[in-house]
Amino acid sequence: MNQKLTTTIENSKHHIIHIEDNAADAKLVEIYLGQSIQFRDQLEFNYTITRVDSLTAALEIEDKEKFDVALLDLSLTDSSGIKTLEKFLSSDFRACPTIVLTGYEDEKTGFEALQKGAVDYLNKGKINSYLLVKSILYACIRKDNQALVKAKEVAENTAEMKQRFLASMSHELRTPLNVVIGTANLLEQSEHTQQQQKYIDALKITSQSLLGLINNILDVSKIESGKIELENKPFVLTKLLEDLMQLYSFKAKEKKLGLYKKFDLSLPNYVNGDSLRLNQVLINLLDNAMKFTDKGGEVELKAKVVDETEDTIMIRFQVSDSGIGIAPEKIDSIFDSFVQADESTTRLYGGTGLGLSISMHLVGLFQGKLEVESEYGKGACFGFTIPLIKDTETMFIAPE
Repeated sequence: MNQKLTTTIENSKHHIIHIEDNAADAKLVEIYLGQSIQFRDQLEFNYTITRVDSLTAALEIEDKEKFDVALLDLSLTDSSGIKTLEKFLSSDFRACPTIVLTGYEDEKTGFEALQKGAVDYLNKGKINSYLLVKSILYACIRKDNQALVKAKEVAENTAEMKQRFLASMSHELRTPLNVVIGTANLLEQSEHTQQQQKYIDALKITSQSLLGLINNILDVSKIESGKIELENKPFVLTKLLEDLMQLYSFKAKEKKLGLYKKFDLSLPNYVNGDSLRLNQVLINLLDNAMKFTDKGGEVELKAKVVDETEDTIMIRFQVSDSGIGIAPEKIDSIFDSFVQADESTTRLYGGTGLGLSISMHLVGLFQGKLEVESEYGKGACFGFTIPLIKDTETMFIAPE
């Protein structure tokens, strides 16, 4: 005999299978579930219950996965005792949280049922609406938690596989690409015509661009796996900034842009930190500024001291441009990997959108935050403030 009924006492619907061959006991469970019990949070319990009168009938149900919880009597016409639970949990119902609802009163059976895998053990003669609903809700919550744990494990395994793939592919691609770059350099040193020089230049530019992309992908993989750690070595901050200006002066001249600097006179020469990663952030920001600023525009690099203590000095870096700017609704997304402010941006200016994402994470490792101010069509300003450790030893070492 099968019987279905639906009633509402909680917000999400729970599907219950009740295996019970005693019609009177089955009716009592329906009465308990049907009674309106208002919990202190004022939520209601929504459920659908399907009753079958034998273990055989339960095991013959095809879509077993639709049930969130099972109410199982141990005394059935085709099975009796703790073996009823064992048979039930050895079937495709093994993932369904099972509440033993029986007339057995001995504690030994109760403990054995819990050891076999039941989530609760209730005696028919001692339950009420509150205990029954509470037990069902607990079982449903337990099932939801198990699903979340499984989903979390799948997500973590997928992320780890992605990181391994990116790291492996990046290393594999860099090896032949370095050969291409080396060959281009050798060709340039050999005798060649002016037309061949153009081919060599195109080969060098595209291969260097591809190498930069591969390095960025490798950096993303390292960042996501938490494998990037900043070094803490002495370096000359003012030289790093001046070298950047020298590097980009050629690019600015080629694109006919105005390149300006504004460095605080109180900037320290010697500091401790990761010069390579700081340089990488500033290069990414300057590359973006150059890329998105058209002929006749301006790009500026600023650095100033904003605070200092006995051991550290807080420095604010800013890269501003008079380029295309960013629409307000796009600002939050530009720091995401492989995202640019507009689909046409990639078509017109190139790039992958990795530079800002990497820079944001690197600035975070420096204990800073990458910020942006922009007005669409009127340029953008990217800035961050980071602490650098004062170097009081290197500054007194005489140059060789």
